[in-house]
Amino acid sequence: MGTKLGFLVGLGAGVFLMAKAKPETVESIRRTGEKIMGSAPVQKTAGAATERITETLHQQGAAMTDRVAQSIKGTLFPQASSTVSPQDESGTQVVTQAGT
Repeated sequence: MGTKLGFLVGLGAGVFLMAKAKPETVESIRRTGEKIMGSAPVQKTAGAATERITETLHQQGAAMTDRVAQSIKGTLFPQASSTVSPQDESGTQVVTQAGT
């Protein structure tokens, strides 16, 4: 709660100060921010972060899909036991059902 409150207080203070600032000051801050965001190091870091986030979301999404599928199979077919091998040659998890 303290972190959220601190963030909101800081945000409110920033909005208040920007409202009181001269338009030239606001424009100068905006231009500086655009320069920083457009710089090569920031763009490189943002690209790397985007790539890592995309990869992580893909992996976690696949894992979640596998868990949901296993849960549904267990609900629909409780008498069949399922085993999951780590991965086949293509990197895909292999599900085999015993007793079918």
